[in-house]
Amino acid sequence: MDQWGGRTARAPVSERVRAAMRRRAVRGEALGRPPYGYCVGAKRRLEIVPDEAVVVQYIFRLYLEEGLGIRRVAGRLNEEGIPTRRGGRWSMVSVRDILRNRAYLGTYSRFGVRIPDSHRALVSPSDFRKVQENMAKRRRGGTGRSLQPFLLSGLVFCGRCDNRMIGVSRRQQWTTRAGEQRKATYRYYQCESRTNQNTCSYNTQREAELEARVRELLAEPSGTAPRLQRAGGADAYAEEIAGEIERIDGRLRQNRRQVEALVGEAASGQLPVERMKAIGAGLAKDQRELEREVDEAKARLAAERSEAEREEQAEATCKRLLTRWDDFNLEERQGLLREVIDRIEVDGDEARLLRRH
Repeated sequence: MDQWGGRTARAPVSERVRAAMRRRAVRGEALGRPPYGYCVGAKRRLEIVPDEAVVVQYIFRLYLEEGLGIRRVAGRLNEEGIPTRRGGRWSMVSVRDILRNRAYLGTYSRFGVRIPDSHRALVSPSDFRKVQENMAKRRRGGTGRSLQPFLLSGLVFCGRCDNRMIGVSRRQQWTTRAGEQRKATYRYYQCESRTNQNTCSYNTQREAELEARVRELLAEPSGTAPRLQRAGGADAYAEEIAGEIERIDGRLRQNRRQVEALVGEAASGQLPVERMKAIGAGLAKDQRELEREVDEAKARLAAERSEAEREEQAEATCKRLLTRWDDFNLEERQGLLREVIDRIEVDGDEARLLRRH
């Protein structure tokens, strides 16, 4: 990704990109990573993944009909050897996210747009409503946890065991020496292997500090895309391919002129037919090879332009997110982060951000 400084003149591009993505959302076209149980199919609509869809319905049944809590649902899935999409173990967070996701009602939501009946539902409205009511009752039952969601949920991974890091809230109350009652809430990200399975070392990050670090990493130039490592940059590389295509086209035109001249000489009796066929066979072979080369060059150019468009879109989204961070609510911020970030790996003081493009 190019340096963002000096690119303010391109701000209208980000607005057009944003508008185009909103139009796609209005049409129900999937943007970003599809929820568990679905994949992005024809016309970018969500389509059911049968093996995952069965698991989604099983999770709802365990919670609703068998009365298992979220932790016990995760435990049952792990006991039965049912892997997550990434082939890992289920946690309270991954189960809870599925139970809360309205996508399983057939509703697509993105950029503040909600499209009912956008795709096939996996759960009935009555079952989904009962699950939400039960979850609300359990929360009111006195867990003592904050209900404020965590911005980086689903994006942060432990650099030691590669499992997710989940948001945890802790409330403390104490009495000072002067007899005053004090209380405070602490929010942080912690490796879920440590939290739910007790199988990883202590890897905890304060919420505010990690989120600030992520903003710093996003503000750094990407510089990691192979396209940007070519000499002269992406534009120079595209121009190089275009020049190659032009040169090959010139050789093709020359080849065709030679074939026409050859046929003319044979027609006028200046060249024996057998000789014409022998020379013509060589020219035909050259033409096929040149046509293959030009097709390959055009394919490389098309791929380069597609990559450049994806890069520009990711850059525009990232720039919009950073410059207008406080204008977005938490849900909007999460949506934009998931468009530009694939994962964040954290190990103590070290943090590594991997971009989706």
